Amino acid sequence: MPGRRKRKAGSRRNTQHHWTFWVLGILVTVIILVFSDLGLLKLYRLKKESRQIKKEIVQLKSEIDSLNGMRDRLDEDSPDFDPDLIIRIAREKYGMVDKGERMYRVEDQRKEKH
Repeated sequence: MPGRRKRKAGSRRNTQHHWTFWVLGILVTVIILVFSDLGLLKLYRLKKESRQIKKEIVQLKSEIDSLNGMRDRLDEDSPDFDPDLIIRIAREKYGMVDKGERMYRVEDQRKEKH
């Protein structure tokens, strides 16, 4: 048959080596993309850490707002000044009492049973 070439025995082996090379190259590329310092796993961890930090920032901003409000209530020059708050904090946090008052400290004697 004219126009038809016979395959050489080594040709099939070269094709197999060619495919093996490509599969091995793709496998190495995937491993590098997933597990390297710039890989997908590192990217996933960084995004997760970023979400946690953003949540923490929101919580800290809320805490700052709360503390600023408390500061305004304790500042005598502020329109939100609350003198009763100063008295309550002095009593609760520092155990202060007015003249003629006695402070009693009650300790819980019960023991937790587990």
